[in-house]
Amino acid sequence: MNWYKFYPKDFLLGFVIGDAEELAFRRLIDAYYITEKPLSTNSVLIADITRMDDDVNDWVLTNYFTKTKSGWIIEAIQSDIKRRQHQIAVNRKFGKLGGRPPSKA
Repeated sequence: MNWYKFYPKDFLLGFVIGDAEELAFRRLIDAYYITEKPLSTNSVLIADITRMDDDVNDWVLTNYFTKTKSGWIIEAIQSDIKRRQHQIAVNRKFGKLGGRPPSKA
């Protein structure tokens, strides 16, 4: 995903965290959206993404993400990705049919 909706006001009002944690969180959600996959449970790979210490990464992951068999997730992001993938499939289907029909204006 090349872009996603971000609401700075909601983010700033909903998070009371330090600068390091905020930066780690933002980098993790950026990586999550870019790959469209759950984040790895491998702490070395997480540190490569955030460029932060393990204690900061662990705090962010345990407080804002859910650990699953497939990796660390945030349910709202999973929903965004599924919606986007569905829309891409719909667009592809109609594109193969010749695209949107001309309007009758």
